[in-house]
Amino acid sequence: MDNTGIIKKGLDPLIRKILFSNETSTLEDSDLVYSIWVDKAHIAMLLKQGLISVSQYDDLLSTIEELEKENFSSLQGQDAGRGIYLLYEDYLIEKLGIETGGVLQTGRSRNDLKATVLLLKLRKPFISLLLQSAQLVQTLITKSDEYQSVIMPVFTHYQAAVPVTYGHYLQGIAFAVLRDIGRILGRVDGLNICPIGACAVGGSSIPIDNLYVAEKLGFSAVFFNSIDAVASRDATLALQSDIVLLATSISRLTTDLQLWSSSGFDFFILPDEIVGSSSIMPNKRNAFILENIQGKCMNAGTGFWAATTNLHKTPFSNSIVVGTEAMENIWQSFKLIEDAILLLNLFINKAVPNCDKMLKSTIEGNTFATELANHLVKHKVVSFREAHKIIGEYIYQTFNEKSSFHQVIDKMAKNYNVNFDFSPEKLINQIVFGGGPGKTVIHSNFHILIKEIEKVHNSINKIFQQWNEAINKLNNK
Repeated sequence: MDNTGIIKKGLDPLIRKILFSNETSTLEDSDLVYSIWVDKAHIAMLLKQGLISVSQYDDLLSTIEELEKENFSSLQGQDAGRGIYLLYEDYLIEKLGIETGGVLQTGRSRNDLKATVLLLKLRKPFISLLLQSAQLVQTLITKSDEYQSVIMPVFTHYQAAVPVTYGHYLQGIAFAVLRDIGRILGRVDGLNICPIGACAVGGSSIPIDNLYVAEKLGFSAVFFNSIDAVASRDATLALQSDIVLLATSISRLTTDLQLWSSSGFDFFILPDEIVGSSSIMPNKRNAFILENIQGKCMNAGTGFWAATTNLHKTPFSNSIVVGTEAMENIWQSFKLIEDAILLLNLFINKAVPNCDKMLKSTIEGNTFATELANHLVKHKVVSFREAHKIIGEYIYQTFNEKSSFHQVIDKMAKNYNVNFDFSPEKLINQIVFGGGPGKTVIHSNFHILIKEIEKVHNSINKIFQQWNEAINKLNNK
């Protein structure tokens, strides 16, 4: 029901898709797709090393590519009691004979294969998360420029504290999320070390060239130690921990937005497309997607805790716990954090600051008090601690007298012969030290943020190009 009386338009289609879609999704591509990439690189290496013949290589490659083209229809409906990969290998043996179809595991095991497939599968959600996060930062930058002069209070202990601007606040979030992105980008080194060649856990006496396989798959290096290769999942764990940090930044921003959207603040004018009504209360316009964002951020972090708990006290070797159970939740973590980012990006784009409400709260909250004290200090009237007490007493008197904050300024000017031009805009623009909200700082930070997000996009493109070119070449695209 789009028209509920108080809400005339329906929810934004993106919100409907993320929160209310009935479509099912596995959240991940089939392992077999990635296993076949490894197989193509592996048999090329076996041919190079003289471990298989040209005819064996050609027969294997053509059969594998036929399976890809038919989208594995020949394997559909068959019993995969020992796993889909062994079903696939049995198919090759049946099709090509044991001498050709049975060479895939030469110098290789399902253990190092599975560890390699995990890293290959992570590439797509890794790049996607970076792109979505970068888009969020871009929105924060754009809106910070648009709202650089919208004066509002910043809060400490949920009390109005000092004056800033909404643009200044958004820039603060942008810098924080940029650091989160930087940490995620830093994990690419771990994702670029290939476990292939470690076999079950102890390497192989067969003269394989695992670096050759790794490079054909777009990796930059291989593990030095076979046990480390199949036992370690630290690259994945580190990435999940970075998701937790990103989710924390997003959740804290959402907490502020939810508070400021409440009827006690009314800091935003919210269009119909991002609010919901009540099934019983006709007056309600709920910014409910902010609660969805918070919940998704919380749940996105559970993958990390589940993985570390699973790995705790696990022997440093291959095991089902290491290879399967501990990695089970990472795909859901990616999905949840991306959905949270998409919803938040939509909210920031569509929520319009209520400038009058923000300014009124800034003035009525006596947020300029610290600057009054600073004014006395700058004019060398008294020390800051004395100024702090003086202004505090003036504000206390206005509480009793139910007078306006302007009377505090009048008292200060009269008692200390110090004039104070109370123009919120002028005062804000004087606060330029320590990263304050003055326009010169906002402008400087805007250009810094633009340069930083360009660096992020360049880094993402470089990573994507390395991986994509390798796989395209492997698949002759």
